[in-house]
Amino acid sequence: MDGGFFSFIDENMVLGVTLLPVALSVFFLHEFGHYFVARLCNVHVENVTVWIGRQVWSRTASRGTIWSVRIFPVCRFVHVSE
Repeated sequence: MDGGFFSFIDENMVLGVTLLPVALSVFFLHEFGHYFVARLCNVHVENVTVWIGRQVWSRTASRGTIWSVRIFPVCRFVHVSE
């Protein structure tokens, strides 16, 4: 028997497909930690952006923080006012 329909899948492919969502989740939680600590310290957060590039979606929260998603899944940042 040749292994069936999913015989083309090996452990390296499973690792690669699993690693991307895990890494994105860790980055998201890390940046949310910055936001959470800034809020605990009464620092106004102006902008929370996920990814880089052209803006795809944004929303202004009730406290004035702009939450936005950009086009390229590379990084995130939290911008606070001074």
